[in-house]
Amino acid sequence: TNDTTGFTGNENSLFIAGTGSTTWDATGMAPQFVNKGRITHINTGALLLNRQAVLINQDDYSFEGDGDILPGGSASQIAFVNKQTLSKFTGTGVSDITVPFDNQEGDVFALSGTLRFTDASQFNGFRLSGGRWNVDTGGTLNLVSGTITENDAYITVRGSGVFVNLPTSSSTSSFQNDGSLTLDKNADLNFGSGLFQNNGDVRIGAGCTLHTGPFSTGQLGTLTSSGTLQSNVTQNGTLAPGDSPGEFTIDGVQTDLDDLHMVKAGALINF
Repeated sequence: TNDTTGFTGNENSLFIAGTGSTTWDATGMAPQFVNKGRITHINTGALLLNRQAVLINQDDYSFEGDGDILPGGSASQIAFVNKQTLSKFTGTGVSDITVPFDNQEGDVFALSGTLRFTDASQFNGFRLSGGRWNVDTGGTLNLVSGTITENDAYITVRGSGVFVNLPTSSSTSSFQNDGSLTLDKNADLNFGSGLFQNNGDVRIGAGCTLHTGPFSTGQLGTLTSSGTLQSNVTQNGTLAPGDSPGEFTIDGVQTDLDDLHMVKAGALINF
């Protein structure tokens, strides 16, 4: 165990390595550890936040292995506050973050293995209220408990990446998007048979497919696509196929586009 009591910041490169644990122990007037450089968490060891330790990430924290961030034995007011980038680049197993995690304006990237959070402040079991959450081929993102049915955050799924908390093909619940949902790199998502209400931004990249129940875009919503939306569509907002000549396929039994607002000239919509 490495004890880093009194260590209050990083502006360069810092490595957390090995299979043992490293404890960041903080009390008193300045319990915060501010990262303004790059922290690389290697191998399977754990970072323990103890007493009142608060890790504020203002640059880059990267897992290169299957390490964890856990509470120490005397933890009381600990937290990981992400204001920039937290990523899992390598390691095919699970990296657990069981300390309170606040994704303030930050990006989370699950690029390999599983990045799992048990106490993400932006998720209450059904509503994802903020932050940017990204998952790519080979990666799994898991907020542990519940299914997202209301999204106010930025969600990006690339390729065969898995976001465990998104609805699945068996879902019958409605989904309301007031944030952003992006499919890229041939992603294929099935949200089941419930209503998909889009008041935010949905982007379906080339080669990607989004399957939903009835899909409705409100007047302030935008549907941008060079891929396929498999749904019955009611479109009262903005439809923006990909760069001209963009091609967008709507594969549905009934499509109502009476209030369609097109913003891309030369686009082709297939029904």
